[in-house]
Amino acid sequence: MLELRHCLFEKQNILARLFHIELKDLIKKGLELMAKRMPEIDRKELERYNSRILLDVRNEMLTLNLDLVRAGYLKTIFDFVITLYDSDEYYSQRLDWVLEQIIKRKDWKFESLDPRFWSNQGFDPKLWEGKEVVKE
Repeated sequence: MLELRHCLFEKQNILARLFHIELKDLIKKGLELMAKRMPEIDRKELERYNSRILLDVRNEMLTLNLDLVRAGYLKTIFDFVITLYDSDEYYSQRLDWVLEQIIKRKDWKFESLDPRFWSNQGFDPKLWEGKEVVKE
């Protein structure tokens, strides 16, 4: 009976992993579509001070990113968050609250940054445009 449970548990893990892979692929395709439709963010047009901070953080993070395909996804996510933050009070209030809670609690544990995932060579968004998604 124990062996049967173990076998069912392993099968469940495999199905969960396949679902995760499929879901991630759908999200990546959605991000690729968003990237094609989203205009570049113009710093001068941002109304909120914190939107400009988010833009600076995005730019700095992208210059340190080693994986250009994932950097493109991250840029699209950041651009969406910055645009949402700058244009919608409801979401800017939520993000401010989350950041405030992290700072107040002082127990956020920063994981060690693995140098395999970071670079100082910079990020060129033109390198990402039109690239095929690299399967992991």
